Amino acid sequence: MTVIVQLRGGLGNQLFQYASGYALSARHGTELVLDTALLPPSTVDRGGVRRWPEQISSFAHAGRFIDSAGTSSARKRVAQSWAGRERALGDSRFRSLLGQGVYARETREDVAAFDRLPAAARINSYCNSWRYFSDVSAEISRQVSDVAQPSEWFLQTAAEMHEARPIALHVRWGDYLNLAKVYGAIGVDYYRRAVDRIAQSIGERPLWLFSDDPAGATSMLQGLTLHRVIDPPASSSSLENLVLLGGGAGIACANSSFSWWAAFLASPPAGAVVFPRPLFAVGGPEEPKEWLRPDWMQLGRD
Repeated sequence: MTVIVQLRGGLGNQLFQYASGYALSARHGTELVLDTALLPPSTVDRGGVRRWPEQISSFAHAGRFIDSAGTSSARKRVAQSWAGRERALGDSRFRSLLGQGVYARETREDVAAFDRLPAAARINSYCNSWRYFSDVSAEISRQVSDVAQPSEWFLQTAAEMHEARPIALHVRWGDYLNLAKVYGAIGVDYYRRAVDRIAQSIGERPLWLFSDDPAGATSMLQGLTLHRVIDPPASSSSLENLVLLGGGAGIACANSSFSWWAAFLASPPAGAVVFPRPLFAVGGPEEPKEWLRPDWMQLGRD
């Protein structure tokens, strides 16, 4: 018997899916299989919106990889189309699929139903809630933090971050500019107030900037004194950047699953993790009710 997870999205989303699948397989004592059929073989930029390849192999995971679509691009497109239809069907006929051991959701989350899945199950959902894997949180944190073949740049920067214990600012910039209707814009005022709120909890600290576009984010944050701008070399993995971000004594987060996972790995004191409110643009997706952990706070964007 196996628990099969159909991976999709970037690093943050793949981590949610992996963690949820791991939790279910651990409860049943069954094998965890990670299907990469919905992912491209390398990073793809389409109209300024990125699609990412498999990211789980960047850390000490407990799954086995398969690609049910193989290397054929035509079969990949069919798999992606079929998976999308199944998720849409899951929102309208959820119980029927659940009875077949399939957890397929596109929008809403149902952790209680997920927990009732059998030992042979297939997951076709973002699973964007920490409640899916709350019983194995410590093990997930340990696995994800165990970077596979860490670069010298990562090891050196991690040591410097441990010494400095800065407030980390995460600005999701590049592809979010092309997804403004979904995620909206977050400006310098939010980050300034987030830094002030975190400093009230842990004291004044140097500010380190993390972003997918360091130059653009630095320009946007004019008025804030940045002590360091993290600009990873091309040889560094996305996971290394995420683990470093999680090394902050406090984190001013973006409305991004990348920020979420950094905050999850960090486990800083209450008041030291701040997210923007609302998480999505006005008129965008419904605000998730169980996405943020109870000890994290939100501040209005403006």
